Amino acid sequence: NEVHAHAWDFADQPLAYQALFGGQLKQDGVQLKWLAPPDLFLEFGAEAGNGEHFPGTRSNGNGFGTYAFYAHAGGDVGESIGWRAGLSWIDADATGRSYDDVDAEQESVVNAFSGQSQTWIVDATFKWAPGGDARRRSLELQAEYLRREEDGRLAFDVEGDVLEGPFRSRQEAWYAQAVYRFAPRWRTGLRYDSL
Repeated sequence: NEVHAHAWDFADQPLAYQALFGGQLKQDGVQLKWLAPPDLFLEFGAEAGNGEHFPGTRSNGNGFGTYAFYAHAGGDVGESIGWRAGLSWIDADATGRSYDDVDAEQESVVNAFSGQSQTWIVDATFKWAPGGDARRRSLELQAEYLRREEDGRLAFDVEGDVLEGPFRSRQEAWYAQAVYRFAPRWRTGLRYDSL
């Protein structure tokens, strides 16, 4: 969520974010970030939020339901190249997180998941801009790998049969993209997604 929708490189978010976070991880909460003083870029952060949005759900009370911890490192190589790599972990509580499904007879049903949702993210960015001027010409390569594990209980057909049992799942997704600016206000890009 470091980049707002109006500044995205493409018309939509990568498939990984659409599937694992419903587009963007949205929550109200607090963030604490520390930027280390040495020449090498080092950033550490922690967040706590109400967990109101997917993959969490807001419980029947106040308090935190989603936690995130992250670390980034980066730097410059000369005046034209910059890089950054990071690792993040997100833990969300879900209580009755419902979704639409179909049963064996292709009838619509509503299912619900309750439990823990944990996501690991590894990200890397490489930027090249001749002389450090990215407004005229630049190349940005970016990639992220996301892995989410959920453990809890799944209720099938919560408005009818209400069959419930233990549930565990693992999802993996990644994307890689390249965006090349060849003139001021003109750029082209390519993205590959996998889920």
